[in-house]
Amino acid sequence: MKIVIFIENNLNGGLDTFCSTLINNWPNQDDNFIVICNKSHPGRSFLTNTLREGDEIILHKIPLSWNLSQAIFGWLPSIMRRLSQPFLRLFLVLFQLASIKKILKKINGDALLVVNGGYPAGETCRLANIVWYSIKNTLIRERNIHNFHNFSVNARFGFGWYENLIDKKLLNAISGMVSVSETCSTSIHNRPVFANYKKVKTIYNGTPNLPAYIHGNVPDLRKLLAIGEGSICILLANYEQRKGHSFLFNAFNEVVNKIPNAHLICCGASYGNEKDKISVIRSSVPHAANIHLLDFFPNGRKLISQADVVVISSQYFESFGLTAIEAMLESVPVVATKVGGLREVLGEPSVGGFLVDPNNVQEFSKRIIQLLSSHKLRKITGKEGKERAEALFSAHKMANKYHAALFKNFNGS
Repeated sequence: MKIVIFIENNLNGGLDTFCSTLINNWPNQDDNFIVICNKSHPGRSFLTNTLREGDEIILHKIPLSWNLSQAIFGWLPSIMRRLSQPFLRLFLVLFQLASIKKILKKINGDALLVVNGGYPAGETCRLANIVWYSIKNTLIRERNIHNFHNFSVNARFGFGWYENLIDKKLLNAISGMVSVSETCSTSIHNRPVFANYKKVKTIYNGTPNLPAYIHGNVPDLRKLLAIGEGSICILLANYEQRKGHSFLFNAFNEVVNKIPNAHLICCGASYGNEKDKISVIRSSVPHAANIHLLDFFPNGRKLISQADVVVISSQYFESFGLTAIEAMLESVPVVATKVGGLREVLGEPSVGGFLVDPNNVQEFSKRIIQLLSSHKLRKITGKEGKERAEALFSAHKMANKYHAALFKNFNGS
């Protein structure tokens, strides 16, 4: 079978990791994958390097509203550029439909899996499912899944008519939807067209103990930052408001009051000037010298083994928490907020770390201090987390469920 994965993205990170893990753990090795991706995606080289022999990536130049907005209105404040994007979507949609149709007809694949960041998120993602339905026969159009990895949000004011129109066409086109946590899956019901939709399946993301996509070196953080034997807490997250950097910096200030040689290292990608904004927040914290802001590392999973604790400070819209699983598989304890799918990953009561209310700075810092102060507690917590991750979040289990959703029975296990 020839399986098409369609993705639109403007940041490095989780979606690329998901695609690579899925492909490299696919149960039928005779199947081939074709990944279609916007050429402007910064993670395109990662995707290219992690494909198997016989797989292919197609990089398209279909115009996207967020690229066009930057090109035309780049001189305006970011909020003004965002306001222009819905209008640009309307302007581009017919051309995008025709371009996607041309690509999909040429490929002539057997199944389509659209991998979307959230919902509606990538503007070409829903269109790809709709186009697939229009060009395939009755049997093959059943192999047409829309997969979203973050929460569904409501339409922007004044554009509900357009969103409802696209949602209706998507509803008629797909065989089903898949999301990464129960919390995320149920959010689709907030969209009027999908209020009573039943074919929404939850498949937890998985990752192997030794992922095939990890290759190359990462820096020795202690040497790079000259922090010697100090304790290390790591946040692997893109620089954006919802990831809770401000909350985390305030909590870590309390940590350093108790453990002066503790260091917080943040690694992630940034869109626009988000990292600059977070740097300003960092500079206002008394112990800013112990907080290090680094860029995205393509082999970030390797950094986790250098950490004493992995922190996840998300304040909202955290649909799953793959970093938590990666930490658990490395036997590194996690301190995370009780947001979205993180509660499903660690469980309640939590295993492999601690879950804290997202507005409780004192409790978050207390749990970090508790772990950094006890090697024995870190070892026990890490061991329990590894056992949970291996039992529930296997990459093979995830890939088998996606295979079943595409080729067997969407509503099956």
